Amino acid sequence: MPALLYFGPSKRKTPLLRLINPQSTITMKDSTKNEIQGNTKQAVGKVKETTGKIVNSENLRARGVNQQVEGKIQEKIGEAQKGYRE
Repeated sequence: MPALLYFGPSKRKTPLLRLINPQSTITMKDSTKNEIQGNTKQAVGKVKETTGKIVNSENLRARGVNQQVEGKIQEKIGEAQKGYRE
């Protein structure tokens, strides 16, 4: 059985971290995945935008801005999915 770390004295134990068990999979709700992927796209887009400004590449800057917008939309979809379930 994999080692699990638990946080706090709550009645429901929630695993925070699974240690060394390559066969186990951690499942997330689609809404959570969308929010995480959206935030990641926004961060990568910001890096691209900034890099484009530094190297004076309008194409790279524009791709970064577009990726940030995609990420924001995906994040909002995740938030909407959470709200719909509640």
